[in-house]
Amino acid sequence: MENEQKINHQMRFIQHHFYQNLHHSALQAALKGMDDVSSSRVVLQKKLMSRIIKL
Repeated sequence: MENEQKINHQMRFIQHHFYQNLHHSALQAALKGMDDVSSSRVVLQKKLMSRIIKL
């Protein structure tokens, strides 16, 4: 019985850390995506402004 409890505890511990790590990875990916979008937006704005100035 005690071994079963230890195994259950270990499984919960592993699952908890697995999901925590997964959440962290998803968060990092989302933040990087947002950075990529905003930096490409800045590039587009600069291109547009330079075209407007040339007109």
